[in-house]
Amino acid sequence: MEFKIVIIIVVVLLLILFLIYNYLVKLSNRCNNAWSNIDNQLKRRIDLIPNLVEVTKGYAKHESETLIKVVNERNKVQNMSSLAKEEDKISSSVKSLFAVAENYPDLKANKLFQNLQVELVGTEDKIAFARQFYNDCVQKYNTAIMMFPTNMFAKLLKYDKKEYYIKNKKAIDKMVTDKIEKSKKFQNYNIPINFLNLTRVSLKNQRRILEYVFDLKRC
Repeated sequence: MEFKIVIIIVVVLLLILFLIYNYLVKLSNRCNNAWSNIDNQLKRRIDLIPNLVEVTKGYAKHESETLIKVVNERNKVQNMSSLAKEEDKISSSVKSLFAVAENYPDLKANKLFQNLQVELVGTEDKIAFARQFYNDCVQKYNTAIMMFPTNMFAKLLKYDKKEYYIKNKKAIDKMVTDKIEKSKKFQNYNIPINFLNLTRVSLKNQRRILEYVFDLKRC
C-alpha cells in the first residue's frame, strides 16, 4: 500500500512538472515571437531611413545629419533598455524631419518623400503595437516564474526573468503607483485589504503581484 502511494505521488509530481514545463515553454516562446515582431519593424524603419535622408538632405541638412548620428549610435547598443532609448531618439528625429518638411512645399510634393512618410508613419504604429504586445507577454511570463508553484520549477529549469522593452524603468513604478491610486478599494478587485501583508512577501514581490492583478499595460 505504501509503495502504491509513493508511486502515485511520483506520477502526480511528474505530471505537474510536465504541465508547468509546457506552460513555461509556451510563455517563453510567445515572448520570443513578440520580440521578433518588434525586431522586424525596427529593421524595416532602419532600411527606410537612408532613402529619407537622401531625399531631405537638400532641405533639412542638420536634421538629416542628426538622424544618421542617432542611427549609428543605435547600432552600438547591446542591451534592451538602451536600445529602447536609442529607438525613441530615432522616432523623435524622424518626427523632427517631417516637421521641417512642412516648410518646403516642393519636398512635401515629392512622391518619394510622400511614400516614405506613409511607410514610416505606418511602421511607427506597428512598432508601438508590437512593443505593447511584447511587454504584455513579458509581464505574464515574469509573473508566472515568480508565483508558486511555477517559481520552483522555473529555477530548476533555468527560466530567468525577461527584460521589458521600455525606455525608462521608472515608468513601471509610476504606472503601478497611478493604478493603485486610481483604484478606490482593493475589494473592488476581490482582494482583502491586508492580503499583501498576510502573505508576508517582500515589497518587491508585492509590486509584482499588484502588476499582475491590475493587468498593467506597459509602454
